[in-house]
Amino acid sequence: MIGWDRCDQILKDAQEQVHTDRISWRQHLSRRKKLINHSGIPQHELENIARVLLPDILAYYESEEGQREFAEWKAQRDADATDNEAEKIA
Repeated sequence: MIGWDRCDQILKDAQEQVHTDRISWRQHLSRRKKLINHSGIPQHELENIARVLLPDILAYYESEEGQREFAEWKAQRDADATDNEAEKIA
């Protein structure tokens, strides 16, 4: 699993690469792996929503509250995984 700090770094690296190489945004998008979208919502609209939400999501997970809730979620996930493994063995 990739940590939030790593996601942020990947995003920053990608943005720097686009600016460094002076690749137009349209060319950059055409080089990316094509996403499969079965939602009926145009892909460009989904990408616009993601661009709007991503900074808020990152800010939340970098906050104390977000870090605490993420740690709680990970602990619960690990506990559930341990329970599932114990059930498979039994």
